[in-house]
Amino acid sequence: MITLKHYVYEFYQKYGTVILHNPEVQDYKYNFLNPNNIIIVPPVQEEAVIRAGFELFDELFLSFYTDDFKKKYLPFTLQLGDTITSLSGKTTYNSYCSRNLIALSNINSDISSMTDEKKKEISKEMHLNFWFYLPINGKKSYCYSSLFLYFGGVVL
Repeated sequence: MITLKHYVYEFYQKYGTVILHNPEVQDYKYNFLNPNNIIIVPPVQEEAVIRAGFELFDELFLSFYTDDFKKKYLPFTLQLGDTITSLSGKTTYNSYCSRNLIALSNINSDISSMTDEKKKEISKEMHLNFWFYLPINGKKSYCYSSLFLYFGGVVL
């Protein structure tokens, strides 16, 4: 079995994207265009939990795209969190996406009991938000999120 460090290293070598499983505020808060007004509480740093988080990220999001697409369009970081909330704490997110990151929450000891319906909901949310921020020729692709809804709703 491959170590977590080696998995993160290989992922970066292959796609040019960093995986953070213990994000700190500076890893997600700041963005050159807009700040990400969120708080990511890192998951418990237990190998089984983190490994399950990597597997869930792959199942819900990464496995839908080809290697070439991932090399070209993945943001700078993929981040795992136990919870993701707005700065006010009033809104909780299953996932969060911006031009520079995609974050997935619910990475905790309960991850194995996540229902298929919950996984489907999170997956749709991740893809929709990703396509909203997907840079096409350096610009946000608002129209692509509508296309994804049309086609993605059928696929997912």
